[in-house]
Amino acid sequence: MKKDVENFGALYTRLYNENFARLETLRRKEQATALFLILTSIGVFTASMFLINAEILEKYLVIILIVTALIIISLIKNIKTKMRLGYEARNYVLEFKNKVIGPIIKNAIPNSNYYINRGISRLTYDSSGLAENYDIYKSEDLIEVKLELQNKQDKTVNIKLSEVLAIEIIKNDDGKEEYVTRFNGMVGEVELTKDIGAGIVITKNGRISKRSYNKVEMDIEEFEKLFDVKSDDKILTMRVLTADVMMKLVDLSLESKIRFEINIKKDKLYVRFHTGPMYEPSIFRKTLEFTSIKRFYTCTKMLLSTCKQIALVVDDIEI
Repeated sequence: MKKDVENFGALYTRLYNENFARLETLRRKEQATALFLILTSIGVFTASMFLINAEILEKYLVIILIVTALIIISLIKNIKTKMRLGYEARNYVLEFKNKVIGPIIKNAIPNSNYYINRGISRLTYDSSGLAENYDIYKSEDLIEVKLELQNKQDKTVNIKLSEVLAIEIIKNDDGKEEYVTRFNGMVGEVELTKDIGAGIVITKNGRISKRSYNKVEMDIEEFEKLFDVKSDDKILTMRVLTADVMMKLVDLSLESKIRFEINIKKDKLYVRFHTGPMYEPSIFRKTLEFTSIKRFYTCTKMLLSTCKQIALVVDDIEI
């Protein structure tokens, strides 16, 4: 028998009481290290300004200040990116995930497995049809769920959700490399119970174009205002995107305020949610800050609910 799911307030209180002191100590140590690196880099650059000829400095002061500001901003962004890629110690992050994120996921998604250092493969991400160009790929925080379909005897679907960071390396006008985040958020893969034999892409504001697909006009105004639908089978699309499914997607968009895309390809469902670093705690924010923890919890439940709703509809369709 499934364990009773804790009320979120009780869960938060328990996690806070058990873990705050230890996690806050670790966070402060890693925050001090990061600040030292940033301030040292800024100090070195500022000191170099004094070596510039005084006449040139006076003549081009405004330009130099603007360029300096841009360089500092770029420097901070690159340091933060490298920290995300694992160049810095992760004691705080790993302990936070073990002691906080793990229990939240278990509570939000009963009978799930959570793996901190595993993720969705690069091949799976590329197969989703939702990825832009990128050079560096990192995926972790894998959640695996074997979901029983309601009122479907012995029928289950396998769901994988994982955080993905995809970065493109570009060269600026000076020939220096810059890290540009192309995607950072949650990616899901659902193994459907049947092959629908077609492709259906749902995007917000038409962000991703499928030239071989045709736009499909849906009959719910609220849905049409938020999403574009493209497919190579209009009739099947109307059968999959029922009124209940469309309103579920509308509610998800309005409640979460998260942009997302969905691609249904034959017997697979791919979803991509632009959550940012979903399970990655910030060393510049107080440990176990209530709003962040509630966001982890709510988003995790909504992601699973969306996948489940579409999987149920597909299972009901007679192909």
